[in-house]
Amino acid sequence: MARCSLAVILSLAATIGSAGAEEAPTMEDARESCRAAANERTELVQAGVLELVGRGAAWGRTSAMPDQIARVRRYIALQERLMFDCPVGYTATVHAGPMPPPPVRRPHRPPSGAAKPSPAPEIPLPVAKKAVL
Repeated sequence: MARCSLAVILSLAATIGSAGAEEAPTMEDARESCRAAANERTELVQAGVLELVGRGAAWGRTSAMPDQIARVRRYIALQERLMFDCPVGYTATVHAGPMPPPPVRRPHRPPSGAAKPSPAPEIPLPVAKKAVL
């Protein structure tokens, strides 16, 4: 029984060790992959996929052709890849224009006719009693 378990453990260890022997992708490979994904996303945007995305899911379920759905799925997959797997330089998204400035906030002022709070009443201090011996 012990020999069988030892043989199974050794074969598993050899399998795991050989699976880890593959080379990890280099940083340059990752950058090239991100560049290719960014280029493909740009091609999809130029082909009008944002118009399809803007029409919404309800339109897609009822009126979109299978090739249009496939392009939208590919665009979403590329966006996710660029946002989560690639360096910051590849995550640019398409915006309609510059972001609007934040709203101006005015300081809080009480209304002019509001009643002013009355001063707190004076509370007399306690008087110390003489000690009785």
